[in-house]
Parts: sequence; structure tokens; C-alpha cells
Amino acid sequence: LSNVNINDTSFTCNMPFINAPNITIEGGTATFNGVLGSVAFLTIEGSTTLATNTTINNTLSVGANVTNNAIIAANNLDVTANTTFNGNGTGTVFVLDALTVASGVVLNTGDEIVLYSDEATTARVAPVESGAITGLVTVQRYLINAGRKWRLLTAPLKGSSNNTIYSNWQNNGNADGLTGTDVWGPVSSYDPGSNGMNYLPISTHNFRKYNSGTWTNINNTFSESLFTSSRNNAFLTFIIYPYGDGVSGNDGVPGSSNTTLIAKGSLITGDQTYTVTAGNFQLIGNPYASPIDMESLVLNGGVNGNVVDEKIWIIDPNIGVYGGYVTWDPVNQYSAAGAENALEDNQLIQSGQAFFVKAKTSPSSTTFRINESFKRAGANSTVFGRAANTSVERIRVSLEKNENNVITYKDGCVVAFYAGGSNAFNEKDVEKFTNPDETLALMNGTTSISSEHRAPIANNDELFIRVTRAVISSYKLKVKTENFTFGGTAYFHDLKLGTVTIMPLDGSIFEYPFDVTSDATTQGVRFKIVFDTTLHIDDTNNPQGVVMYPNPTSKSNGITINLGKLEFGEYNYRILNTLGQELQKGTLENQEVNQNFKINFESAMNTGCYTLQLLQQNAPIKSIKILIN
Repeated sequence: LSNVNINDTSFTCNMPFINAPNITIEGGTATFNGVLGSVAFLTIEGSTTLATNTTINNTLSVGANVTNNAIIAANNLDVTANTTFNGNGTGTVFVLDALTVASGVVLNTGDEIVLYSDEATTARVAPVESGAITGLVTVQRYLINAGRKWRLLTAPLKGSSNNTIYSNWQNNGNADGLTGTDVWGPVSSYDPGSNGMNYLPISTHNFRKYNSGTWTNINNTFSESLFTSSRNNAFLTFIIYPYGDGVSGNDGVPGSSNTTLIAKGSLITGDQTYTVTAGNFQLIGNPYASPIDMESLVLNGGVNGNVVDEKIWIIDPNIGVYGGYVTWDPVNQYSAAGAENALEDNQLIQSGQAFFVKAKTSPSSTTFRINESFKRAGANSTVFGRAANTSVERIRVSLEKNENNVITYKDGCVVAFYAGGSNAFNEKDVEKFTNPDETLALMNGTTSISSEHRAPIANNDELFIRVTRAVISSYKLKVKTENFTFGGTAYFHDLKLGTVTIMPLDGSIFEYPFDVTSDATTQGVRFKIVFDTTLHIDDTNNPQGVVMYPNPTSKSNGITINLGKLEFGEYNYRILNTLGQELQKGTLENQEVNQNFKINFESAMNTGCYTLQLLQQNAPIKSIKILIN
């Protein structure tokens, strides 16, 4: 069909409209009793009754009351004038992408609107400016359970009735194999019929809430509010199956399966305020059915100046086996390069996602706010950035594990060097939360850090790297520099094995395999990076990249020669004192690129200055002054 315009005081159609490009109802009352097929645009400007199902490929634009007795699926729902949906419970409007309410307009949902969610998309509500959305809305949150994961979740709703976990995320006790979740714990009195809980003797509680610095187990979903009359609540969750499928008697079910959490209540709209306590963490659920911008949260979230540190903590299910903590700040962006948000290149808190902030130690106000203006497009079902500042030198460290010959990303941390940073731990640095399994952190004194902010690199600066919660297995550290202008050398130390390796600073990835065994010293603060500005060899006369380090050194440490890209074959070295007397010599068999040779000093070497020569066929090709202290 061609475009259809209807402008009549009374129009009734009992014939089917199939694949109409555009239908516009300009005035009067139109009633459709026939089939509406796939419609490109449906614009309603006069009162309309829809009795049959239809799919709107693009936009359903509504500026008048609609008696909806059909199931409508529309990519976008634009409300341009005061509108009421009223189907007396017989109609449903699925919004697949965005619900937009014009400024000053009131939408009464008639309890018919569903914000749809699947693996590809999650519907959002655009900023509501001086208008309102009344009536109930059903909000879906699809969870990709490609594994058994912890998540921080919420529902962006409020209401004082039918607001418990059981009546929403547990489908009020109805199992359909596709939606909802079970809630369980190791308490014998748990019973789905009396408290909504399943008893799993060998387990932990899979739903928890955060209270004054501690996690509290959820033990009754009949009484635990998913949301209140004014606020949505946030929970730490471990969801693996739809409601009724995640447990079988008293035994856990292996594996996992995708599910959709469904909740129904009033949408939270308008700017939201929260009371924070100085120096404390606070878990906050995204109040809106929309992604919100992290940078706006940490830079513009204060009423009289910002009241929280410029950092956010989330749980990313892409980290480790069970999900892990990832931090974000405006300078370093994401602490873990393998975080789903980092891979998607966004800085968004998704609809249904919760996050931690930390109040400043001396805020001028205790009121933290989240504004409608913080909303953004960019819905993503897999996470549950602004481009990085390219003027800042960074090092990103990642931890990987070899699991049955498959390399899996476990965790990450990041450090930036710039004027304004400090080598002392302060409010700019982001503390590291411990993951359920492998945890990687930078150590500053006794503090574990996921995102560190340091002063520009100086000679002999050290970065310590800590690995915890590792299991007996083979691992690999990957170290990558960004935007480096530092002109010295970086040495990577394995403190357990006593080895030192030159680390590239050109943006290439330095890989360091290591094993964790039953020996506790194979993890912990096992690694460090040391920066050295000493000019070891004139680089203009060193095209093969031969390096000798560390320098200065000590008698017990010895020195390492890296032969860079020299041709394979036999080389010799000798060490001379200031009188030119040979004190030590040896042979080096070069068999690979960048091969390291550790030289231990003999007893004749004492504190002082020496010359180390590298020779090929007894002809010196490189030499360097070394200082033993």
C-alpha cells in the first residue's frame, strides 16, 4: 500500500492493512478491526482504537488517546501530546528501542507499556523534561548467562504495592522456563512457599544487599522490597537460570541458561538525590530505565560541588570465572582492558545496573544527585568512554590464565603518569575490591589499587604488582604502555625467581608467563617494574638494541646482558677494573632474539666502577661503565 492518511470523524476498517509504509490518523475517531501488518510509521493524532496486532518498524507517534486492544511492537514510541493508553488490560505496547515523551507532555501508560530487553537491545526512556509518565510500566532486563556470574542489579522502578523480589523477579511464583530467577541459601528453613527461598545445603546466598560497609544476605523474598515508594534498591546477585530451573530439590543444577528479569511499577523520572556519608562507599542502582553517563556522575553529581571521588566501581561478568570488580575514572578510564564496557568503548551504567561510589572525606554537601540530563543512548545487554586522554602516559597490566589450552582474561589494573598525580596514595587513586577469584592489583604501600595516578616517571621509580586468589595453574601477565615519552628503560622483575627482563615502552605488549604452585610465594606481591634513566649504551651506536642492566647494581645482584637483535652465535664478555685489568670473563651463546644472560659477579668484584665489554671473536663491539655499590 501507499501512504494512508485518515481524517474523518468516524472511520472503521474491518479489512487488513498489510505492509503499509505509513499510516497517519489526523483527526476524528478511527477503529481498526482488521489486521495491521508491518507498518513503517504509525502516527496517531486523533482518538484511535486498535483491535489487532501490529509491528511498527520505526516509530509509533502518539498525540491522542488510544484504546489499545492489540499487541503492538514498535521500535520507538514518541508521545507528542497528552496521551492515555486504555485497553482495560487487553492491550500491550512493546517498546524495543526508546520511549520519548515531549517536553511538558503527560503520558498515562494505562499499565500497558513494556520496555523490552533481549541479547541485542534493551529499551530506554529518553530524558523526561517537565513532563511526566504515570501508570505502571513493565521493565525487562535480559541476562546473558554464558557462565555463572555475580552482578550488581536493580530495577528502575518505584511503588508501594507488588514491589517485592518475589512478585517481580520471581514471577510471583510462576515458572515459564524463560524469565525470573530463583533465590537460595544454605538455611534448612528456606521454603519457596513460605519465604520465597530455596534451600541449597552446599551453597552461599545468591542475593545480598549492602548496608553500612557490609553485605547482608537476603533470606525472605516475600518481604524484601525490590523497590520502595520512592527508590529502587540494588542487590549483589548470582543468577544462573530462569525461575524454577535453577534448583532441583536440595541440589544445585550445573551450567547456566539465559533469563529475563521482569518487574512492574512506576518509572522513576526527574532528578534523583541520595544522602552519602563522608569517606564511605555507597551502592546505588541506576534509577532510570536508560543508560547513564559515568563522567556526569562523578563530575556533576554534587549539589554544591561534587561530593564523591572521581571514580566508579562496577562488577563486570566478563572478568574472571564469576565476574569481577572493575573501576572507572576520567583519566584512566577502565582499570581492566578486558572489561565488557572497555571493549564496547563506552562509559555507561546500563539500565538495571548498580554501581559503587565513595563520598569524599570532607564533602561540602552530603547530597549526591543523578539527573535526567545524565541519560544517554547506548543500551547493551552484555555488560551487566569517552576516548582516553592521549596526553597521559599509562601502563595497563592484564592477567590471563591457560585453562585447558584456552587463554581466558582474568583481571586488570592501570597506572597513569602525569603532572598533578602523586606517588603517594591519595583520593585520585582507586582502591581495588577483591574478586571472587583471581585478583590483580597495583600495590602502594599496603593499599591495593586498580587505577593509580602517579607523578611523571623519575629515575628508580618502582611499581609493585600483586596477584591473589590464583589457583595452581599457568598464568601470563601482559603489560602494555600507552603514549610513552619516557626516555629511559623499564625493567620487569620477578621477585620470586630473581629474574630481570627489559620491558618495551613502544606500545607493544610485553608478555610474561609464570606458574602458581602450592608455594604461597608464587603469588602475592611477586612482580615489580623499575624505571631507570641511566644511559647504559649510546643508542645511536646501538642498532641491535643490546642492553646491560641494572646499573648501578650490587655485588649480590650481578648484571644482565640482553643481546637484542644480534646475530645468533657465540659472544664473550669481560669485566675490567679502572687499571684495565681483567677480573672476570665468560662466554654467551646467543640462540634467540632478546636473549638474556645473567652474570653473577665473582669474589674479585667489590664496590667501585668497572667496564663491561661485549666481544665477538675477541673484538670488543659494546662496552659500558658499571657501578657496583
